[in-house]
Amino acid sequence: MKTPRRLPVSLETRPFTIAEAAREGVSTRRLRHGSLNRLGKGIRSERPTAELPLCVRVRPFVEVNERCAASHLTAAELLDLPRRRQKEPTQMFHVIRPEGAAHLNRPHIVVHRMKLHEDEVTMVDGVAVTTLERTWLDMAEMLTVDELVVMGDSCVRRPRVEFEGRDTPLSTLADLQRMIVNPFLKTIAPHRLPAFASSGRGPRRRGPT
Repeated sequence: MKTPRRLPVSLETRPFTIAEAAREGVSTRRLRHGSLNRLGKGIRSERPTAELPLCVRVRPFVEVNERCAASHLTAAELLDLPRRRQKEPTQMFHVIRPEGAAHLNRPHIVVHRMKLHEDEVTMVDGVAVTTLERTWLDMAEMLTVDELVVMGDSCVRRPRVEFEGRDTPLSTLADLQRMIVNPFLKTIAPHRLPAFASSGRGPRRRGPT
């Protein structure tokens, strides 16, 4: 087999979409070459991706699926929220696909069909991700009550600037409670969400660890 032309440096070490490869001048013939791994429709990679940072691995999967955002466990990891630790990097990514959007069935993707408003999406390292508050709400489907309280507490506690480089909480108790009473979203694990709201937890100051 003929040696393929080298990819642009910006694409050599990470997964990418066919659209961005085309913008970099990569030909359709090169994108069909057997040396590229097909990670799904419209996504290619020349090298293994398992050891890459999550933001690098998930970005093309969010970009290629319009109106999607990384969510649930994937968003929690990108936002550095407390969660169940996984022994190995996962190659499955959680995304929210808004209700009414076309059906989505891709490898490596766990699709959640839900309402998603523009103000519930933020950018993390170039990746569209559900906001901290929306991620906390979505994780109510997957966490125990105690785990949900721990995650919520990490959102609203007061940090120590000398240890974390910031002196304001990531969110407020009022913002989390506002998500609970959202008429479009409060049906998500309703038996678990009140636990945090009624726990008496407020922003706390954490000392050195």
